Amino acid sequence: MHKGKKYPCNECTEVFSMPNSLLMHKRLKHVTECVCELCGSTFATPRGLYSHNMKLHRQDVNSKQGPKCEDCGIHFSTEMAWKKHLVLSSKHNVSNGCKHCGETFPNVEELKSHSKIHARKQSSRLEQLKLPAACSICDKWLSDRNEYKSHMTSQHPETDVAKKLDLENQMPFVCEICGRMFKRQCFLRYHQRVHTGERPHACAECGSRFGAAGALAAHRALHHERRARLACRLCARSFTHRSGLNKHMKAHLNIRPHKCTICDKGFINPCDRKLHIKYVHNKVPWPKRTEANGKTLKRRPNTHKLTL
Repeated sequence: MHKGKKYPCNECTEVFSMPNSLLMHKRLKHVTECVCELCGSTFATPRGLYSHNMKLHRQDVNSKQGPKCEDCGIHFSTEMAWKKHLVLSSKHNVSNGCKHCGETFPNVEELKSHSKIHARKQSSRLEQLKLPAACSICDKWLSDRNEYKSHMTSQHPETDVAKKLDLENQMPFVCEICGRMFKRQCFLRYHQRVHTGERPHACAECGSRFGAAGALAAHRALHHERRARLACRLCARSFTHRSGLNKHMKAHLNIRPHKCTICDKGFINPCDRKLHIKYVHNKVPWPKRTEANGKTLKRRPNTHKLTL
């Protein structure tokens, strides 16, 4: 942002200083057929709509009691969802409409005044989450929101409140372009660089650019930094990182703590177990491997075993 890089929209003349602003602009201002029938929100891709429904409306059913948008062919569950759709979809060009509830106003000043009501309600909800409260089921006194979540999901897991809280805990951050869900906002921010092409981290040695600082650090460690090799005391192999040596030693000592749930075979790390289940038990074909000469070889599982 400090360097003045801009992100233009490829469908109109708008230009943005932040990639996230460009993604939000595309979702709200350009015509899309991915519309939620339950709340009226719009999404750039079907995957985004699917993840939105899984996160917020997994247990909801469209009763189609609201109006039907004849232009889009969508029958909404409520009138509010229909009004919100008219405001958010650029296909209808509804001006001075509230993006939260869909109500329209004769001028911008009244719309701003109305939007403050939603802002106050949101602030009020956030303040309520910080206050102590009693469980409505067993009357246990809970000091804060985190204790409330823990109590409901552990003591009353079958209630609708607990199921909703559990869903919020799993993947609260959703990519509005492809619908992928993440546990942390920073993971979502790194992922969105896949869509924007942003690579802010540059290597001072060779100029290669990366989307995350961790990827740049790994690149520098592999290509530009000389490190003392860590030798295995049981064989002639050596490693740059302690984690690689530790994994290698587990193979020597036959430490395989990650068991397959189907055949009880042990693996050194969970990634090997996941691949085992995928290619052995689920019968997914092994991916093909191409050599430098262009010859295609069928990849086979590694059957090599270390012997002392």
